[in-house]
Amino acid sequence: MGRKEFYATELLKEARRLLSALDRCPLSASSGCLDREYWGWATKDFANMDLQRGLLVLAYLYKKDFQGNIYHQETSLLEWIKNGLRFWSLNQYKSGAFNHLYVHENSWMAAAFTLCD
Repeated sequence: MGRKEFYATELLKEARRLLSALDRCPLSASSGCLDREYWGWATKDFANMDLQRGLLVLAYLYKKDFQGNIYHQETSLLEWIKNGLRFWSLNQYKSGAFNHLYVHENSWMAAAFTLCD
């Protein structure tokens, strides 16, 4: 097995776990959020925006056609990605920063990580 095949296999194995972290309900106020502790379990009062980096992986799965990729050009996946980007942008402070580990933190680290992706 070559390197590309290895990574494709591992990516597809983890795709379900990533999707389970995503709030996919279009009617939810947290629709598109990748922080399950926030939207699913309500164990904290804000979402860690750094976790929105997973949208890059979902976008890759949507865009790339490779063997076994059931997510390629899947319209529901595209909608979930759009919801994730919407959630991300709605939670950005006017300064450009985000909550990362603490509420009202104004973390530039979360901005740097997510903008890079």
